[in-house]
Amino acid sequence: STGSSSTTGSLYGRNEDGKRLMGINDEVVSEVGREVGYFASTYDDGTVQGCADWLRSRAPRGMFMSSDDGAAGGAGEGQEVEQKEGPTPAQIETYTSLLTESYEESGIVTAA
Repeated sequence: STGSSSTTGSLYGRNEDGKRLMGINDEVVSEVGREVGYFASTYDDGTVQGCADWLRSRAPRGMFMSSDDGAAGGAGEGQEVEQKEGPTPAQIETYTSLLTESYEESGIVTAA
């Protein structure tokens, strides 16, 4: 993605049209007490993508593939994602914090 964190961050938890994702509705947002996925907008795009890269790097070799345009993610077509130099301990700490928040929110949404 080439958007700035302010542009992309505003979409966390919503699609490009501004509609909520994952079947989240007003009742769930009311129960949770905030928009779902918004916490991720407190991290810059590089951190969110870096966390995703780090998670993919920990997966078994060949589990994730790159698409024709070079973006990592989906399975099936493309070439194997290249291994990059690993993150620093400080980056791993930030990624762990981001993941902890996402796991906590997932549990709250599931309970709602």
